[in-house]
Amino acid sequence: MRRHWLIGRWLIGSSVLVALALTEHAEADERPPVMPLKAPPVAAKSYDWGGLYIGGHFGAAWGHSDWSAAGGSPLGGSFDLARGFNAFKGTGSYFGGLQAGYNVILPNRVLLGAEADMSFPNTIDGSQTFSSASAGSASFAEQVQFFGTVRGRLGYAPGNWLIYATGGFAFSYDELTRTQLTGTPVGGTATPGTVENRFMVPRAGWTAGAGVEVALAPRWSARIEYLYTQFNTRSVAFPAGAQAFASDLSLQSLRLGLNYKIDQNGLNDGWSDFLGKGPSALELDRFAFHGQTTYVQQYVFPFRSPYRGQNSLNPNQGRQTSNVLYFLVTVTWRRGLMATRHEDFVTNPQIMSRHQVVTGARGNVEDVLRTATQMIKHVLEGLQARLVGLSLLSRVHRMKRRTELCHVVLDLIV
Repeated sequence: MRRHWLIGRWLIGSSVLVALALTEHAEADERPPVMPLKAPPVAAKSYDWGGLYIGGHFGAAWGHSDWSAAGGSPLGGSFDLARGFNAFKGTGSYFGGLQAGYNVILPNRVLLGAEADMSFPNTIDGSQTFSSASAGSASFAEQVQFFGTVRGRLGYAPGNWLIYATGGFAFSYDELTRTQLTGTPVGGTATPGTVENRFMVPRAGWTAGAGVEVALAPRWSARIEYLYTQFNTRSVAFPAGAQAFASDLSLQSLRLGLNYKIDQNGLNDGWSDFLGKGPSALELDRFAFHGQTTYVQQYVFPFRSPYRGQNSLNPNQGRQTSNVLYFLVTVTWRRGLMATRHEDFVTNPQIMSRHQVVTGARGNVEDVLRTATQMIKHVLEGLQARLVGLSLLSRVHRMKRRTELCHVVLDLIV
């Protein structure tokens, strides 16, 4: 009787084990390929565009100037103000600056705003050479020292996007230069090589444009904007050249901007945090941004050097080297491995986009490339470690399920 009872318990245990194994196999077939590791995301609220904001921008500009000269024979001409970008020489018609503004968002999502900005260009200039019997040969040049605008904005904000038109007052301060190349002008004292400069010549004008802005985080937004600016005509005199020049100026610019909203929900409640703790971090679900800059100052003290050649180290000289390096990281997998370890890929980011501006010694470029190579190596090693960890974790789960099944069978048998 005892034997039949044991056989019955064994049959029951075996049946349960087979049934559980088949159930597990069926569940494995029906299981989705990727196990959800995070709770479903909560629907985000529409970005609040109202309130005070500050930010920075970077862009490229190009322009045109028409000029005329009085004194002696009438002269005139025109030239473009634009330079190609060269990272190694640090040249180009690019600029950077700051902006601040205030927006009011209406119930129908129409936005009314005002903004002021200031831009500081690297090199936005142009020149033209002319000659006449009375003036000899000379050149006239113009360079934009800095410029800014005070504008209104009218836009529509469907959710986290803002489309707007903008326009208003513009101003600039320029440098105008006349250089005598050959000859001596009639009624003037300029000789070949004489340079006359007029600094900080103010101009006023108007500007108009449009842009698109997108919300990135509760207080952060990014934009792309185009502006056309027309300045008035200014006249300056060059006594040594016995001439007076009149010129106008028009500029076009395309800029990228990043804004930080201090007011939250239309209330002035962000100043204490902003002044005490600084701006909040720009944390995104699928993107991360990292930037850094380095400045190196070198100097060689004076020393005696009776013999000096092409490859000699010259005494009493200085050199400055600077660079700007940034990384833009994007995560394309919404679930699984990448989604659970965002912080690791921010610490060792993947290089998706790189831009650098280097002036001075070229050896600095090798340092930048060496750093980028090391970062890529760390990313690959981290990814390999995570794949190995995921495989071990899967094995542990399978062993755990098998152990639980064995405990159930033993409970039925004993």
